[in-house]
Amino acid sequence: QSSYSGGVCTDCPLGRVSTASGVCIPCDAGKQSSTDHAACANCSAGETSQSGSKCAACAGGQYSSQPGSPECTMCSEGFYSQGGSSTCQKCGTGLTSEYPYTACFACKPGTELNITTLKCDECGDNMFSAGGEGAACQPCPSPSTTDVLKTVCLCAAGQTPMESDSSKCASCAGGQYKEAIGSQRCSLCGKGKASGQGSSSQSKCMPCPNGTTTLTDGGPCTPCDPGKFSVGGEACTRCQVSTAASVSGHSVCDKCAAGFTSAFPYTE
Repeated sequence: QSSYSGGVCTDCPLGRVSTASGVCIPCDAGKQSSTDHAACANCSAGETSQSGSKCAACAGGQYSSQPGSPECTMCSEGFYSQGGSSTCQKCGTGLTSEYPYTACFACKPGTELNITTLKCDECGDNMFSAGGEGAACQPCPSPSTTDVLKTVCLCAAGQTPMESDSSKCASCAGGQYKEAIGSQRCSLCGKGKASGQGSSSQSKCMPCPNGTTTLTDGGPCTPCDPGKFSVGGEACTRCQVSTAASVSGHSVCDKCAAGFTSAFPYTE
């Protein structure tokens, strides 16, 4: 049908139809005019229109399931669609989707797929995930913890990867410490200092008791041999003439009694 204007009949534009009086009026949303503009017809499933406009395909991530739908509906998590769809397709096992819902993907590392909401949720404390299809968060073996992104487990302060299995952590040995979270090895306390197992700070390295020292960096506090002494974990020092240390572990050499002296090895 045509409309009449200024003595000339012209076709109504798509989305409008002509009345008996020759006036073009808009079709409702979800409809467009027939080819002869005599009546409004439903848009097909997978399409919609605004009032007075021609039908157009729903955008990707949307759908319209019924002919004449006044608007396209957005897909939801776990579903997707391409343009012109009458329904949303379900993502494959272990996959999900998010806005604009045009494709499916696997959850990224540090997250897991929530099978109820079909959203990727961040792993909880001391949990990690490598991501991928059907990703699930796993607990870090004690006493390790996760990195900030919760993608891998890291040894806590005072812990270091085991030599036999780097995926597991063990406490730093006595005489060692480690301050940072990560895969670093434990550091040795200096000579004359020792620490307990699992020390997480260099401040835990304390001087050996008087009369003892360490033979190597990070070694245990060992009593000085007879004839030697030590104070504050310093290296054992040989006694001087007229002094002696008859047993191990001396913090000071004993003075010889009046009328006596001593000679190397200064043990008596």
